[in-house]
Amino acid sequence: MHLFTRPATRFVRLMVTGGQGHARAGVSELQVFNYLCDDLTLGADLSWMDDVQDQQYWVDPLAQDRGAGPHLLDVAKDRGMQHTRLRIFNEPRSESTGQPTPIPRQGPERSLASAKWIKQRGMGLGIDFHYADSWADPSKQPKPRAWAQLEFTDLSKAVYDYTADYLKRLIRQGTTPEKVAVGNEIINGFMYGSEAAHIGTTKPPYFVDQADIYQSKPGGGLLWKYWRSTDPAEQQLYDQAWDRFTRWPQPG
Repeated sequence: MHLFTRPATRFVRLMVTGGQGHARAGVSELQVFNYLCDDLTLGADLSWMDDVQDQQYWVDPLAQDRGAGPHLLDVAKDRGMQHTRLRIFNEPRSESTGQPTPIPRQGPERSLASAKWIKQRGMGLGIDFHYADSWADPSKQPKPRAWAQLEFTDLSKAVYDYTADYLKRLIRQGTTPEKVAVGNEIINGFMYGSEAAHIGTTKPPYFVDQADIYQSKPGGGLLWKYWRSTDPAEQQLYDQAWDRFTRWPQPG
């Protein structure tokens, strides 16, 4: 992907540089977005820069003048990036086994350093709390292992305390975020618990394999399957799920 940041760009050329034998090349879809609108902030999630701390990046690494670098953010800023989001995993774990990863990349501690790199370059900072130990999206929203067996009232308090504490840490080190996301892609709710049996989720594997832990207590998953149900019991489950999902935690 190339970001077009030059004013007055009118044409885009697509070049196919290789193929096998006499195979024909085709393009099924090509999208070009205008990143030059006056009221548009150009940003992206660059959390994975934590995974490549020891690598160098340059605008044109093979040229005599390599351009901006050597940090990934230097290149991104040079290409017009203004804002960077960081996803925060509570305690980074493998999506296949549920075990802590050898290096807690994109966890709270390491992300503090990433936040500093962003602010040092004058870029905007966004924080996305996944409230999970690995990827959270519409098909999977596992609770953090440390919270998995909490009663819902205690879970609500844990969310509040964790969020408030981390934001205070960011502020104290001089990296106040401009944007904060409470959860990630939460159209189906988040921090699934015992309601997962009704949702029917099977991802990630450890969430099912260790159901006695992760699904032992209610969470914030939404039961869309019961939307507009005429069965009173199903409608009650639907309403209760929304009550849990929308309950803003209170400080303890």
